Amino acid sequence: MADPFTIATTVPTLVLQVGKAVKQLTDLVERYSRASTTLISLWTECNVVRSALGNLERILSKEENSMRLDPVMVDDIDRAILSCAVSISELVKEIDSIGVQLTDTHGETKLKALTKWKILWKEDDMRRLLDRLRGHSTSLFSKLLACLL
Repeated sequence: MADPFTIATTVPTLVLQVGKAVKQLTDLVERYSRASTTLISLWTECNVVRSALGNLERILSKEENSMRLDPVMVDDIDRAILSCAVSISELVKEIDSIGVQLTDTHGETKLKALTKWKILWKEDDMRRLLDRLRGHSTSLFSKLLACLL
């Protein structure tokens, strides 16, 4: 059984990993003038998840909050964070596998055609991860709401 303080200390690592995904997605979206809505939505969901994790960390790190939490709720939060970590890890791996290649055209950095092709090729995998991230953000925010009540 996890305790709130342990969970609160593991969340910052996951927040950093989500931040890495956000940075990578930002780079892709900024350099790909016709970025798919999937990439933009992934960027948005990663920011939502990062916000939820930060709020959960603040709540769980306060002793008065963590002492009143039901142990079942703590276990639910722990499982939600663990499954979210797995999905974020997969997302970072997918983005890394695209192997962003850039070209400089008239002082403007853009993605090479091969990188754009890889993004299109992985569209289904990215949509699957987007669906999972949406589920995680809903789950994390519902846990957050339950902690506040």
